[in-house]
Amino acid sequence: VQDSLMNIISGGFYDGLMLYTHALNETMTSPEDRPVGKTVTRRMWNRTYNGVTGLVQIDENGDRETDFAFWDMTDTNTSVFQIVSVYNGSQKKLRALPGMDIQWPGGAAPLDVPVCGFKNDNPACLARTITIHQMVTIVVFFIIIIILTITVFIYRKLKLENELVAQLWRVSWEDIQMSNMEKVLRSAGSKLTLSLRGSNYGSLLTGDGNFQVFAKTGYYKANIVAIKYINRKRIELTRNVLFELKHMRDIQNEHLTRFIGACIDPPNICIITEYCPRGSLQDIMENESIT
Repeated sequence: VQDSLMNIISGGFYDGLMLYTHALNETMTSPEDRPVGKTVTRRMWNRTYNGVTGLVQIDENGDRETDFAFWDMTDTNTSVFQIVSVYNGSQKKLRALPGMDIQWPGGAAPLDVPVCGFKNDNPACLARTITIHQMVTIVVFFIIIIILTITVFIYRKLKLENELVAQLWRVSWEDIQMSNMEKVLRSAGSKLTLSLRGSNYGSLLTGDGNFQVFAKTGYYKANIVAIKYINRKRIELTRNVLFELKHMRDIQNEHLTRFIGACIDPPNICIITEYCPRGSLQDIMENESIT
């Protein structure tokens, strides 16, 4: 195929050059000093002569009516191409060679005009195809969805970073007021009596005389809170610690003791939580008034 194609290209170039030469020589015989290009071109039309590629026929529009050899892969295993038919330009007919068949994709020759037309202008196809306006609308819709998704993601990311920097969980030690919880604990239960020892620990004295301290308390924003000290000199606020403190503050459930905040002012490093007036789980289990 490559050798034949090279021969066709070189032969066509030669025939075209010879055609131009004949037309130029004929034009040069005119009395004009320099022939006009349009005049030379028109002399190349409506001509017929024998060239190296065969009979050369130029019609009235300057197009060559040439013959074509139709090559086809006759053996798909070896990828061998052979000439299966020849097109006669003068007769405008395609003639198949004896014993040769064209291997059309799908087993049949394609239609001269596609079912939906070359411009997809068949009304029967418009109902089941997407128009260009619909396609643009769909693309714009998905672009808007992607932009909104990215915007929401960036907004939530920035909001999270701002909350981490703001440290909304942080409680200043000066905002905590220590108090005596004796009056608060008077409703503890039948076997539980108050211990009047004058401390700010919520304390209970059980029926068998065991002294039980269950929470250190204070006031924060006019609410009683439980204070749990942490035996550390300082707290390193890493990103993981900030995330954990933020998540603890965000958790709100009636079955969980609410985390109010944390104080990291040395030496008063502590955790502030919601105060449970009935004491710890052990206190509740020992209280016979709760059934």
